[in-house]
Amino acid sequence: MPKKDNYKYSMEFRERYGFNGADMHWMEEAFDLFAQKAADEVKKSAIEGKTLMFTEDFFPQMFKDILWKARQWSNPTKKLMQDE
Repeated sequence: MPKKDNYKYSMEFRERYGFNGADMHWMEEAFDLFAQKAADEVKKSAIEGKTLMFTEDFFPQMFKDILWKARQWSNPTKKLMQDE
């Protein structure tokens, strides 16, 4: 493979464009909020007797899986020399 094709998999690319701690925090907050609202809507629809395509646990699990994938492409936490 030419070098330019491998750049997007390099540590330099990941450090430059990967998710940082703040990105991950806000994604988690947004996903938690949306997952809770979606679960509440599913529960409400089930009580109303509507035929549902998703279960109450679907959205929280889906976002948990997405966050796991995002963490794989996030920047590793940097350790300070005093922490070692």
